[in-house]
Amino acid sequence: MRRLLLASVFAIALPAVAADTVVGPGTAPDLTVYGGDFALVRENRTIKLTDGENHLAFTGVSRTLQPETATIQVVAAGPKAPEVKILDQTFAFNLLSQDALLEQAVGREVSVVTTNPASGRDTVERARVLSVQNGLVLEIGGKIHTGVPGRIVFDSLPGNLRPVPTLLMTAIGPSGADIPIELAYLTNGLGWKTDYVATYDGDAGRMDITAWATVTNTTGAEFKDAKLRLAAGDVNRVAPPRPMPMMRAGKSMEMAMAAAPAQDSSVTNRSFEGLNIYTIPRPVTLLPGESKQLALMRATNLSAKREYVVRGQPWFYTSSMVGQHQEGRAEIEVIVKNEGRKAPAKGKQASAEPEGLGGPLPAGVVRAYGQDQDGAPAFLGEDRIDHVAEGGEIKLHFGRDLDVPTTRDQVNYVKASEKISLSVWRIVMRNTKAKPVTVRVSEPISGDWEISKENLPHTKATSGAAEWTVPLPPKGEMVLEYTVKTSTP
Repeated sequence: MRRLLLASVFAIALPAVAADTVVGPGTAPDLTVYGGDFALVRENRTIKLTDGENHLAFTGVSRTLQPETATIQVVAAGPKAPEVKILDQTFAFNLLSQDALLEQAVGREVSVVTTNPASGRDTVERARVLSVQNGLVLEIGGKIHTGVPGRIVFDSLPGNLRPVPTLLMTAIGPSGADIPIELAYLTNGLGWKTDYVATYDGDAGRMDITAWATVTNTTGAEFKDAKLRLAAGDVNRVAPPRPMPMMRAGKSMEMAMAAAPAQDSSVTNRSFEGLNIYTIPRPVTLLPGESKQLALMRATNLSAKREYVVRGQPWFYTSSMVGQHQEGRAEIEVIVKNEGRKAPAKGKQASAEPEGLGGPLPAGVVRAYGQDQDGAPAFLGEDRIDHVAEGGEIKLHFGRDLDVPTTRDQVNYVKASEKISLSVWRIVMRNTKAKPVTVRVSEPISGDWEISKENLPHTKATSGAAEWTVPLPPKGEMVLEYTVKTSTP
């Protein structure tokens, strides 16, 4: 990125900017943040109008504000609420900087101040800015200079440069009195995602889950003591979202962990027009360039069913794979029921937490941890889940089990006709553990199909999948053999 280094810049305020009535940020903004990196911002502010047209300058707004969505509404109650009319509005996002000043000065004169290092006296010369492309080009005394021979002093500020992003409105209305209004707009640069921390006890078949919401603010605006709601769901938008702005050089994204523990979050959720809205119970301050984690929900002692799964592919049954010996490992899949909140089971302490997650779960990444035989913590794996409604199942895939190796062979394949094929399969599953396990063999098969021969009974899980439940004894193995006839349309 091109950077022009100036020793100093002098400028005077432009009268047009001074004529604006600055409307500063209000207190306790209301934020509804969506998962697609955008948010609805609502702020209560106060304006005071004079007779005629008023030029209002709303500062403290997001630099990625979508100006076509900005509205103001008088919040005074009663039939005699003052009427304010907006004649036009402009979003001034061209910010004051050294580069912007020089770009605006192309074709105009500036002063160049040089200092004599021996005497310390300044010499002032008038110069015309010819170009700022790939470096500064000045005309001084009829000669062309490149670079910056001294300090650049500007005669005035361009009217379209402002120190902060500003929403400008021309309004008319009753004069003299303070008028409370609500400013609302959509903005990019505010988004959230969910991360889950799961503690899994495979022997007991139980799991504890803690959910954290990570809210990221790259709008350049500060939202102090905001009333925060997080919306989970798919919201249709006509225009593609604007790209996230680049962080300023030398600025890094800061991470802040909310002080409240997850079990004390008291976050409420409700359904609204296809969305799930999670309301944070306490004010939240989101500073520019900050990513903050907030406690969302926590549930303990959830029933967790572990399964070992062997999966095939649909194309296995429509092509010849004879002689292609395949080795693998059974997948580890943990299934947790998303049940509603219920009181602790009888016999537990009165202080025990309610069981169940108590509502729909937003999409996010689940990271699972456990303890080995010596009590040492271990990372078990992670998986991404989609939105899970209350009563649905959370299926977590944590990798493959080294103690349950498998082999797969296509023993024979016959192409009876253009649409009909016959394949014979042999799957060997071994268990090197000292305890028995059960493996679920799930085979997706496309088209019309039937199992004409098998050594273990299957179930038709769906119209396009056959499943076998195979018990494996400790330190033992089982062989599954079956013949599939498929017919494709």
